[in-house]
Amino acid sequence: MKRYTNSIFAFLNVFSLMLLGCGGANESETSVKGWYTMQSQVFTANGVDYVVEKTEQRKVYADEYYIYSNMSEDTTSSFGFGFYTFDGKKLVETNIFSTGILDTARSFDLFIEKHEAGYKQVIPEIVIKGVPNKIVEDYYKINFDKKADIDGVWKLDEFLSINNGDTARSKRNQYKIFEGGYFMSVQYYIDPKTNARKKGFSFGNFELGKQEINETNVFSSTPETRGVAIQTKLTRESEDSFTQTSVSSTNGSISIEKYIRMPKVSKSTSNP
Repeated sequence: MKRYTNSIFAFLNVFSLMLLGCGGANESETSVKGWYTMQSQVFTANGVDYVVEKTEQRKVYADEYYIYSNMSEDTTSSFGFGFYTFDGKKLVETNIFSTGILDTARSFDLFIEKHEAGYKQVIPEIVIKGVPNKIVEDYYKINFDKKADIDGVWKLDEFLSINNGDTARSKRNQYKIFEGGYFMSVQYYIDPKTNARKKGFSFGNFELGKQEINETNVFSSTPETRGVAIQTKLTRESEDSFTQTSVSSTNGSISIEKYIRMPKVSKSTSNP
């Protein structure tokens, strides 16, 4: 088996992860709910196997939605968010937000082969730069044993920043899942100061208090935040909405994120 870590296959890795997700089984034959970490990724093209090394990926499946995030060896980050169906063997993902296609919906069929530690995901064929590829990815399960009343799938509805008494509203696409004691968020926005495009993700564990939430990143597109515990004020407006408020320790600026719960896909399959 030939191994590559050059720019061509770094591109293939990022491209495929932007378009594709993964699948598995956790609770029953027809359930894939849970957290997973990718162990290996192999492309097969023209009868030759190419192993993509030194890339990290995490993924969570909630009841109807999923999020994945990836960091390649060259620190390029990618992510995807969407909804899915699973019949015990074939998993169909509809990606509605990602670093590659942003808010354009696109569906993919994935085939699952279970094993004791997790599962293998097989994409029989996808054309990359005009060449048909088969992709096999191996995933292990992450412990999934906690519950909190904030568990679920959330979309950022409004983002406010307050500096020196001035309030500014910023438009940003951001989704977040709390499940089983872990969280993952993905975001894309335009920096109002520099007009630069910003994207990123965070994955970690959380502890929910009465009026606050503590989040600790263990995998993030900003490596300097790994292992850092962040406490924010949490306000629950209803079962379907909450607000996180944080105050900067350096300049006292305030950030306010207002979230709403994502609707059931069975009730609305339109682009959220």
